[in-house]
Amino acid sequence: MSEVSQGKHRYYAELDGVRAIATLLIMTFHAWQHGLPVRGPVTFGQTGVDLFFVLSGFLITSILLSARQRDWGEVRTFYVRRSLRIFPLYYGYLIVATLLGARITWQFWVYLQNFWISNNWAYSGPNHFWSLAVEEQFYLVWPFLVLFAPRKHLAKILWGIVGMSAAVRLGFAIYDPMHDVFGNTFTRADTLAVGALLALWNRSGALERHRMRVIAGVLVLGVAMVVVGLAGGQTGSIAVKTFKYDIIEGFYTALLGMVLLGVVPGFNAVLRARPLRFVGRVSYGLYVFHPLAFLWTFHELAGVPWIVRGPAGYLVALAMAIVSWYAYERYFIRLKDKFAPEPRPTPHAPLSV
Repeated sequence: MSEVSQGKHRYYAELDGVRAIATLLIMTFHAWQHGLPVRGPVTFGQTGVDLFFVLSGFLITSILLSARQRDWGEVRTFYVRRSLRIFPLYYGYLIVATLLGARITWQFWVYLQNFWISNNWAYSGPNHFWSLAVEEQFYLVWPFLVLFAPRKHLAKILWGIVGMSAAVRLGFAIYDPMHDVFGNTFTRADTLAVGALLALWNRSGALERHRMRVIAGVLVLGVAMVVVGLAGGQTGSIAVKTFKYDIIEGFYTALLGMVLLGVVPGFNAVLRARPLRFVGRVSYGLYVFHPLAFLWTFHELAGVPWIVRGPAGYLVALAMAIVSWYAYERYFIRLKDKFAPEPRPTPHAPLSV
């Protein structure tokens, strides 16, 4: 049984574990990029960012659906709380890196770096911050749609985003195949949109009504994701380039739905395990610091076998994330309730989707 918070929206303890798994998937992929001598399934770790996007779309939309509609106070609350969670570590990292002599170009300071990365334009900064830019751009738009657009139209808007993203990917696959759609907001917005759709289904009860479809989706899309990954990779056909993200995001959406429904109690119990949930708690710091930890550790231990060097990189990253959490991040998080306390829950009419 999921834990329920005393606040205004439900808290699923399992999702901390999901966040941890997403982080570990990405870290494993980047460890391979830094020289970990294992390919095969490790390359699927790149899809951890898709899991992050789906989870983010679900969580942010769930929060917004619990807010009062057409209330500018809720807009302020959302942005203050998000800023206190995201900005201190993000800008703290950029400032310290700059003071230490790193060159950080202007795109990173305004969350536009993903467009320069996807277009292969000149830039300088931490490459993995592209996903943080995509999420921040999502935060700029989505709260206004959820809080001010008629709720009955939200599902249509989200399906429109899914179709738009696939159409843009198709356009790039045909007319500009060298464009890296992996980091373009307009080609990845559907991954956040399906997470938002999951929040709508969960709130309306549609998720429970379609339990068997959720289970079938995990099985069918899981197989499809493996097949496409093995056959297509990053340089597949036009069809693969256009639709592989739909398969990946569909799988992770169905998987999250299965977690929310508690279809496999043993799996949910693993996700609620304290060690995994702790990793999920410090996952933001893990994501921010792990490339630096890998770079330093793998260089300093260059003559040490990978069986030792690999785990050492993870441990250094975890240590950096723990220090960041206890010595820095949590102080800003505590300010959330001081500057933007969440109002008491208010009754909402059921959603129809």
